[in-house]
Amino acid sequence: EETVLHHFLGMLRASEPELASQIEVVGAGGSDVPFNRADAAVVFGTDETIALVRDRLTSEAASRVAGYGSRQGIAVVAPGADIDPSWARRLAGDVLAFRQAGCMSPSWLFVLGSPDAAQPLQDAVGRELAMARERHVAPGVDPSATQRRSSDADVLGAIAAGLAPQSAALHAGDARLTIVRVESEDDLAAQVSQLGSLQQTAVIATSREDRARIAGILLEETGITRICLPGQAHEPDPLWPQDGIGRIAPLLGRTSGPGA
Repeated sequence: EETVLHHFLGMLRASEPELASQIEVVGAGGSDVPFNRADAAVVFGTDETIALVRDRLTSEAASRVAGYGSRQGIAVVAPGADIDPSWARRLAGDVLAFRQAGCMSPSWLFVLGSPDAAQPLQDAVGRELAMARERHVAPGVDPSATQRRSSDADVLGAIAAGLAPQSAALHAGDARLTIVRVESEDDLAAQVSQLGSLQQTAVIATSREDRARIAGILLEETGITRICLPGQAHEPDPLWPQDGIGRIAPLLGRTSGPGA
């Protein structure tokens, strides 16, 4: 795992060096992971990985798992987004942060509007992805991880074919942003809903007048649970029930005694 752990340990060394010194990395280099030593777990990976870890933990530890599984972020762009000239640059940063491995990184770009209105928006994202690529190169890239993301991209491509046979894709390194054109807001919910349980965060770039209405469509009529502006995909509110404090609830013990 070359993304989440790298950033997590780097953050701890910079902000909490004493805590970082107490962390032991196990399982590196193919060595066995001592699952029996754990009394709880935070798991990043696919839904299958989370299930595998639960099976290998003790029964007590298995009841205290915070799992971050298979999810995909999306972005919705509509005419009027360019009222903020930096929108495409910030959206590109959302896509490429964590080398698109984060569950909140957009993998889908739904472009609203007529072909004449949508094409310039798509082109702007493509240009910014190309320029942002070098800013998001991570050290020590594992070739197997690149192959895994390539396989994931094939699966996403198959889903995209069902969503829109004429869908296109923008690429930056091994990141892939699948483009789905949507003629009207009436079609947006139906298109996004086809992603099913993969849905999570939606980055929206629209005019100020359209923002609340499009956010309402996504939150009320699809499986999207969080809306944010470009540049905020990886800055969720800690109280976000689905993947904020609610996700770590299994790790929280009960406190007894006076004042509890």
